[in-house]
Amino acid sequence: MASRLRTFVTSAACLCVTVGTAKAQVCSAVAANLQLIPLASQGECPLGYFWDSSYCVPNEGPGQALPAIKKVDGQCPLGFFPSNEYCLSPRNYSNFVILKIGKTCPRYWNAQQNGYCVKLCPAVNREKIDKILENFEKSKLRLGF
Repeated sequence: MASRLRTFVTSAACLCVTVGTAKAQVCSAVAANLQLIPLASQGECPLGYFWDSSYCVPNEGPGQALPAIKKVDGQCPLGFFPSNEYCLSPRNYSNFVILKIGKTCPRYWNAQQNGYCVKLCPAVNREKIDKILENFEKSKLRLGF
């Protein structure tokens, strides 16, 4: 059963939970509740972050910081907005975004011309999100996590 339960989290604002063959993608509403992690400093920190020991650390509290990703050649992913050497995700953004390595993106990811790969993650209503998270927590308990 443990091999049938997988969780993927990115700071680019999407959490996907797969249990067996049933697949549910839980997007920005959940990501807004996830704790953002510090970023390696690329110069001045983005809006909502402060500098500490070579890191840009997100300000604590709901709505204080948005997920951020490094700019590529001074450009941001579509829909993101620039903040110093970073790009900030808009609120309620519901896709995975990663930096493109080399010339191509991973399978099932879409390349953007400006150096990013995007994987679509459809929005889910709050009731579905709550039910999926409840089932996920129950699954973790059954598996001993």
